[in-house]
Amino acid sequence: MCTGYTLLKALSDPSDAVVLLVLEVHAVIAREPKHFRQLVVFLVHNFIIDNSLLEKRGALIIRRLCVLLDAERVYREVSTILEGESDLDFASIMVQVAKLYKLS
Repeated sequence: MCTGYTLLKALSDPSDAVVLLVLEVHAVIAREPKHFRQLVVFLVHNFIIDNSLLEKRGALIIRRLCVLLDAERVYREVSTILEGESDLDFASIMVQVAKLYKLS
């Protein structure tokens, strides 16, 4: 898990190319249902604690995961996690990010 954690932390890298490559690696790993859930939980958790990641990379990350994995599955997992979120401002921002992707 240490390597996976390191890779996920690379999502904050200033290079879009690095972020896209990291997402490709994790998409392969996330084909396993257990790892898929872990990936989405980790992403949502990191969006909560690092607002700049959500603001700067949130749309790119969600959009790319939807391309690499089943978009409906990604949205369902994110929405399941957000149902239990007590920070309604954060949940609202996440919904807006998801809507931006759906409109593009």
